[in-house]
Amino acid sequence: AVPALTALFAGFLAILFILLRMYGCAISDWEVQHELRHAVECITEDVAYAQEVWLDDDGTKLCLRTFSCDASETVGVVYFWKKGGSSRLMKDGQPMTGESCLGRVEILEFRTVPQGEQQIWLRIRARNMVTRHEYLLETVVQIYDGKIRERFY
Repeated sequence: AVPALTALFAGFLAILFILLRMYGCAISDWEVQHELRHAVECITEDVAYAQEVWLDDDGTKLCLRTFSCDASETVGVVYFWKKGGSSRLMKDGQPMTGESCLGRVEILEFRTVPQGEQQIWLRIRARNMVTRHEYLLETVVQIYDGKIRERFY
């Protein structure tokens, strides 16, 4: 009876560890999706209400001038893709994506392409380094009162 109970207990533990690993991977994917959605929401909100938007030649850097929170002055905001060992999206030098206790995000692509004078196509592709799953978010942002400028500062 002891060998049968030992085998049964070992099988139960193996199933439990498999289920816990699956749950951890699902949570990690949810965290990556949340980080990407948050980054896209921040970028689209800033771009939509910007006065002026500048894009660099390869579309991996986005600069804009917009109003401050109390609308008393204009401020500059810079979004860019930091490539390298820990590839991530940055806003004014601060990371928007990266590592957390639930998942690690690697940005594989960040592109902005003008679509006329008041629209920008935004594409962000990322990989969850825990599960190796890739995610892609694309949108077109309408700039309400501002314009896309050709000159990059």
